[in-house]
Amino acid sequence: MPGPLLEIRFPSKGLSEYTGYTDQPPETTPSVKNWVLRDPSTGRARGAKRAGTTRYVSTTVNSTNAVQCVTSLNRQNARVAYAAVNSGSGPRNAEEVVWQADVPDARLGDVRAMDVDRFGNVYVLSGKDGLICKYGGDGTLMWKYTVPLTSSSTTVYHTLYCIQVDFDGDLFIGVGGTSGAANGVVYRFEQVRDGLKKVWEWGSDDITGLVADIAIEGQWMYVGENTATDHKIHRVGGIKTRSPAVEWTYEIAAASGVNTTVTAIGILPDGSCAVSYRYDPSTGNTGRVQVISQQGQLLDTYGDAATEGGCGWCMDIDTDGNIYTTGRQQTGAGNATDSVVKLAWSGSALTRT
Repeated sequence: MPGPLLEIRFPSKGLSEYTGYTDQPPETTPSVKNWVLRDPSTGRARGAKRAGTTRYVSTTVNSTNAVQCVTSLNRQNARVAYAAVNSGSGPRNAEEVVWQADVPDARLGDVRAMDVDRFGNVYVLSGKDGLICKYGGDGTLMWKYTVPLTSSSTTVYHTLYCIQVDFDGDLFIGVGGTSGAANGVVYRFEQVRDGLKKVWEWGSDDITGLVADIAIEGQWMYVGENTATDHKIHRVGGIKTRSPAVEWTYEIAAASGVNTTVTAIGILPDGSCAVSYRYDPSTGNTGRVQVISQQGQLLDTYGDAATEGGCGWCMDIDTDGNIYTTGRQQTGAGNATDSVVKLAWSGSALTRT
C-alpha cells in the first residue's frame, strides 16, 4: 500500500538565510546559486540557471594595467560581483579595500572578533558592549543585536571574546567572564528576521574560569578555558540540540612557575583539536602548540625547545591542515623577537615548514 503523499513546495520565493532549517519560511531555500524563477526559454516558473546580464568592469584591461587577481564577493541579494585588482606601478601584492564601516555604538578600540558565513556576510563583536553587527558582502549593516551580559542567574559576564558561525548560519558566542567575579559561558543563537534568538546558554555548570576561544565542527564544539591555576579544553557534543553536554575535558600541563594561557583553538581536517597557548614572556619561555585527539589524548607538542619560539599568541588553520601561529620569544632583558610560524600536521606529528 503506498504511503501518504508528501508535498514539497518549489522555492519560488528564493533565498532566505535569516533562519535555521527548522524555521525556514515557506517556499524559500537556504542555499541557491545562479538561479532565476522563470525559464527564459519557456516562460515557465520551474527554475532555471541565471546567465550573466551586465559587465561589471566596462573598461578593457590593457597590457600596461594588468589584472593582479580577481576577488569574488557574495552579497546578501545573492548576486556575485567581481573586482579586478590592478598592480599598476605598485607592489605585486597590492590590495584593494572593498569596503569599510564604523561599528555603531561601539567603544573606541573594542572590536574583539569577527567571522564570515558561507554567503560572505561578516559578523563583528564589540566585546564590552555585548554588541554583534552583521554586514552584507557589500558592507551594508543588516542588523545589530546586543547580547545580554547576564545569565538566567543574573551573574554578570564581562566581555564577548569570540564568535563562530556554522554552515546553517547559527552563531556561537564565547563570553569571557570576569576574573575572580564571574565565570564565562557560550551562547548559541539562531538568526531570525532583523536579529537573533537565543537557543541555549552553556557553561554555568562546567566553566569555572574565562572562555578564551571556541571552535565548532558539526555537532561538536571545543572550548578553551583559563583560570588562575588551570587551563583546559572541553569537547562539547550535541551543540545543534537544545542540551549540549561535555564529552571530555583535557587539562594543559603548566610548567613549574610559568603562566600558561590558552590563546586560540582550531579543528584540523582529521577532527583533532589544535591549541595554541603562551607562557609568561618575562621568563623567556616560548609559546606552544598542541594537538589533541577526538578522544581527548595529547598527540604532539611543538615549542618545547628555546629554538622553537615565536608561536602561541594566535592561530589559524588552512584547508590542508597547516597551522599558522604568531608570537614572541624573549631574547634578553627588554628584548624580544616576533615571528610567524607555519606547522604541518602529518596526523601524528607537528613539523615546522
